[in-house]
Amino acid sequence: MQIAKMLYLNEIFMESISIWMRSVKLQINISITITFTKYCQQYNIINQKLINSSEDMDYFHPEKGYEDMKEEHHCQYKEGFSWY
Repeated sequence: MQIAKMLYLNEIFMESISIWMRSVKLQINISITITFTKYCQQYNIINQKLINSSEDMDYFHPEKGYEDMKEEHHCQYKEGFSWY
């Protein structure tokens, strides 16, 4: 009887730990997602300001030198890449 009772309590304990671990994992995933989303929003706002502020300027590219590359910038911005 004692062994059965201990096994039952052990099973309940293990299940409660499992539930707790799943909730912690969910909280971590949510916080990472929120942080990543905030970072992406800030990056896009900053990147858009840089594009808007240099709308009529020539850009300096390390390999191509100075030339107008607005279209290339907008393409890179839309894809989330930039060489700023």
